[in-house]
Amino acid sequence: MENSKPTAKGYDHIIGLVMLVFFVISFSTNILNSIIVDVKDSFNLSLTSTGFYRSLSF
Repeated sequence: MENSKPTAKGYDHIIGLVMLVFFVISFSTNILNSIIVDVKDSFNLSLTSTGFYRSLSF
């Protein structure tokens, strides 16, 4: 009788894709946080307008 349960090895590409997506999101948000502080200071923006810009970036 064949084993119909999928093995964990069959899901390696899906697990890798999920890990890559989380890495890209965390990496981009960390970079944006450091850039937004400089943008706020350079253009004399309020926290509200800076937050609005941040929400437009995603």
